[in-house]
Amino acid sequence: MYVHIGGDYVIPFSEIISIINVDSMISRDTREFIRVCKKEGFLVNIVDQKIKTFIITEEKLKDTKNIKYASKSIVYCTNIKSTTIYKRINKIKERGNSYGVK
Repeated sequence: MYVHIGGDYVIPFSEIISIINVDSMISRDTREFIRVCKKEGFLVNIVDQKIKTFIITEEKLKDTKNIKYASKSIVYCTNIKSTTIYKRINKIKERGNSYGVK
């Protein structure tokens, strides 16, 4: 199942690791993590407006050379509130359960 996170972006909610409200980023470690992601090119800013939420994801990739599964982390910046993202995910899960989907 996919969730809309702003702009033209939808992501599988199974790839979401964390949803962080920008106002709650008081931890030095969290701020450093976001800084490193930006420096390394893992940060995708999908809005031109004030950032309200960081969504940390891990996309599974298949390494065809060694036939192993690898992953790629991406941090999305969005102007949608973290509570709204949570509500969207829960609504999708509820609808899925009514159809027998997990």
